[in-house]
Amino acid sequence: MGDLGLVPWLISFAVFFVFPFWRILGRVGFNPVFSLLALIPGGVLILLWVVALAKWPVLPEVKKDKAPADPPSPPALPGPDQTP
Repeated sequence: MGDLGLVPWLISFAVFFVFPFWRILGRVGFNPVFSLLALIPGGVLILLWVVALAKWPVLPEVKKDKAPADPPSPPALPGPDQTP
């Protein structure tokens, strides 16, 4: 009978850690199944490092080799009349 007291704690732990990671990983473009790593000891830390340091597939890649286009120069303003 003492083992049944552990089951609600395990379920609440799974809901408390797995569900948020499932949503976060799905939104940033990773496979949400990786959120099950939160069930193993140290898995939460692994997930945090992966999310923090990996390139997110959802974000578009910015090409760094292409220089930004220069904005057009403003039209020249007419100067004062310089009559000698």
